[in-house]
Amino acid sequence: MFKENKFIKADPGLKRGVGIFVIVIVVIALIFFIYFLKYQQSMMQLAETSPELALFKLTRTLNIISNINSAVMIIFAVYFLRLGIKILISGRFPLPGQRMIKDTKIRSEGQAKLMGWIAILFGMLMIFLSWFFYHYLDKLIVSFT
Repeated sequence: MFKENKFIKADPGLKRGVGIFVIVIVVIALIFFIYFLKYQQSMMQLAETSPELALFKLTRTLNIISNINSAVMIIFAVYFLRLGIKILISGRFPLPGQRMIKDTKIRSEGQAKLMGWIAILFGMLMIFLSWFFYHYLDKLIVSFT
């Protein structure tokens, strides 16, 4: 029997909200990039006069960046793990009641299971990378001091 393809229509409010969020993130990234360029110049000048102090400041900055990166990656990893588990339990993607930013075909059974497992594996990969980068940068920082 012919099975009709069902779609979830895009939510215009969500699409607008995601667009605004992306613009805000890009602006913040540009501000941090400009700040980083100024910070890099000041560290180069400091390294010429006092290399030990410059190294101390750089290791402290790397440690802060590593901690923030690990925290953000773990937050996203937990989201993807939860999403994957919910997809496997419901047997459908997107989940019932989930809003989408574009028209999305409803996938069920095998396709939904595949999407669920991909989300779970992606979450596990993010946890591993978060752990790896945190410890790798930590060891790199310790080797400099």
